[in-house]
Amino acid sequence: MPSRKELMLLRLKLLRDTVSKIERSKKLYSKVKNLDHLAKMTVEIMTEDHAQDAIGYSTLLKHSGQYRGVLEESLSKISKLNASSLSSRNKQHGNLSILDSAPSNWVAEKALLQCKISNLNEKLTKSHQRNEQLELTLAQIDQQLGNGNTNVTGNNTENETRKMCHAMAHLLDWLNSSDLGVIYEQNNNTITDIYGEVIVNSQYLTPYFDWQSSREHGGNNE
Repeated sequence: MPSRKELMLLRLKLLRDTVSKIERSKKLYSKVKNLDHLAKMTVEIMTEDHAQDAIGYSTLLKHSGQYRGVLEESLSKISKLNASSLSSRNKQHGNLSILDSAPSNWVAEKALLQCKISNLNEKLTKSHQRNEQLELTLAQIDQQLGNGNTNVTGNNTENETRKMCHAMAHLLDWLNSSDLGVIYEQNNNTITDIYGEVIVNSQYLTPYFDWQSSREHGGNNE
């Protein structure tokens, strides 16, 4: 069974292959007027060709999602293709006013810009929320670490390490729930991003790993 990372990469490839198919077919791309049209057409084609791996309509259009980013990029290309096609037809039919070709292109461009503005607003809102959550998390970590003696020696070492591991667990819980794609891989004791890139290696996480293991095996004496 593929991992979450592998599944996402497979779906992204399927999506890019599908929109490329639309972009290469004048019969298909000429029907696309906005992002909604493109999403519906993409779902139909994926369902016909790869029913088992097809991505749902609502998933494709999820704000700030990678799938939506691929669709928006494709819509931009399709808008230019449609504008170019319309311009060629006008030249073939004589000296038509430039205003005759404007409405169709304006609708597509307006839809694309509205999508981008909506995405930017959503990202801005999420950034504010994440900053507030991070500030709260850091404040809680600071409280957990306390205002004890900063000279961590002798018998204080174990206690201070335990406090730091508590703080680490709290921060990782927040990262896992914040849609940032940061994951603690317990099997190899690393912190990775959603694509499997190592952010923090096991060398620096040994105290945390030992602490987690002792808790799981009933060694917690707190």
